[in-house]
Amino acid sequence: MGGRQRTSLFMTSEEEERRLGRALTEATGSSQQQQGKQAKGGKK
Repeated sequence: MGGRQRTSLFMTSEEEERRLGRALTEATGSSQQQQGKQAKGGKK
């Protein structure tokens, strides 16, 4: 049981890291898109 709990905790930690990574990439991507739109609008 202990081994299973450890593996499950490790898997959950990996999933959390992946979720955090995705959230960060999505946040940065959205911010970059907004900046690009603003830059294009300013040029026009």
